Amino acid sequence: YHLRFVNGKKTVVGFDASFEYKHFSAQFEAHQIVMKPANANDVLFSNTSSDVNNGIVKANGFLLQGNYCFQKLHSVLSVKYDNVNLNDLTYGNEEWLSIGYAYQMKGFKNVLKFQYYYPIKEDIKSDPLKYTSQIRIGWQYIF
Repeated sequence: YHLRFVNGKKTVVGFDASFEYKHFSAQFEAHQIVMKPANANDVLFSNTSSDVNNGIVKANGFLLQGNYCFQKLHSVLSVKYDNVNLNDLTYGNEEWLSIGYAYQMKGFKNVLKFQYYYPIKEDIKSDPLKYTSQIRIGWQYIF
């Protein structure tokens, strides 16, 4: 996304918070990147004039997630919402909804995971998805 290295100045600010009560937990995370490219013709400006961009490009995003642990079933159910805007000058934002299920075979050290991702809103200019949803299946083993 041309955000990792910027020819100029880049400031990144982030915040996250977690909450847990009995078998329920929630997480919130937010990030903002403010970039000031040294070159007025930098690709990050997306051909906008200096009157529009003021020499600054911003990218930001946040996520909100809720989880519930069913101890007797050795299972965790989670729901996550993501919202990302890669460039505030021209691109739109991208929104995702994710539902996940994890089966704990031996606690959190050995887990089977299933996740369904659904794109609510697609940023077709900077990150065309070219699909309608994803199913991810995985295995986590910690040693």
